[in-house]
Amino acid sequence: MLVTNLLCREIVLRAIRKRGWLDEDGRIRVDAYIWDPERDPDGLSVNMQSMTDIDKWLDEWLTVSFKKSFGADSLHTGRVRDLKLEIGQTKEDISGGRGHAVIVGLPSVEEDNKRAEDLATLLRDISRSLDRVVRSKKA
Repeated sequence: MLVTNLLCREIVLRAIRKRGWLDEDGRIRVDAYIWDPERDPDGLSVNMQSMTDIDKWLDEWLTVSFKKSFGADSLHTGRVRDLKLEIGQTKEDISGGRGHAVIVGLPSVEEDNKRAEDLATLLRDISRSLDRVVRSKKA
């Protein structure tokens, strides 16, 4: 549950955690914007650019559970809201103080496959490539 909404001018970042989330041209794929309620029960995970050191943030993904990260794309909060989705922070996000936020209002593919795919496509269409550095977990 969101306790605060982000300002419309905020830019958020979506980490590219899987190679399959990029097409052959390096463009983010729709798969990156499909909400998985089991992995992210509060909403689609993003980070606020204003509070994020991108290199450090993407390197941290490697310590969590991934062997590689593949960069990030950016989204303008106002354009996300144009899709009738909300974007903000939960109580846990705020207490963590690290700029994590979530996009809410997306259905899971189990709830409504067509709408989930349509909204993921629209999010992909408004996202902008920000970083395409492949980072690997250090041995």
